[in-house]
Amino acid sequence: IVAKLDSETVIKIVEISLDLIQMLLTSLPECLIKNINLIIICFLKQLSSRREMIAEKAKELIILARETLGADFLLPHFITILNEMALDASQLKQKISALEVLNVLIMESDSLSLNDDEQVYIQFTAIVKTLGGIIKVHTSHKGIINPIIGAILSLRDQNQDLTFRAIRDELTHSQLSIMKQIFNSNEKKLALQFNDYLSQ
Repeated sequence: IVAKLDSETVIKIVEISLDLIQMLLTSLPECLIKNINLIIICFLKQLSSRREMIAEKAKELIILARETLGADFLLPHFITILNEMALDASQLKQKISALEVLNVLIMESDSLSLNDDEQVYIQFTAIVKTLGGIIKVHTSHKGIINPIIGAILSLRDQNQDLTFRAIRDELTHSQLSIMKQIFNSNEKKLALQFNDYLSQ
């Protein structure tokens, strides 16, 4: 289904395919797990469809996937997908959509709110590195910057110490500089909190 959806131009077939995926997500989600990355990418592409009905359907399916599979299951898949598309400027719309969903997944994640331990830190690191990689490519694109700041704020709300530690220790020098610049320009409170953390 997913392979066909990727190249399908007949709207009715796209609709039926999305309905079929919806049915599987609802009743047999385990059937989709093996191909979940492809399915997510498909949803992200459909989200940017010029046809409102298709975009709306894709949005509903992402919500359904979150409800059915859970944020903690989906989070690493979104990280993988974002890493794969990080350098591809042609996938800008999908990137923005993926970042917006990532933000929600961070907020909904139970594992990120666990006490400080190395396993949790590894998750924070993976997310921060992904965001750093994307921001380096799109340093001045508001459509990218806003959801990245949103994701950092959501991470901070889950665990400020691990978020700031990951930003400080895991980003490259240039990524860190860009991130600080973006904080200063777009989110003063976050910039102050991060600077306070650095001065400790």
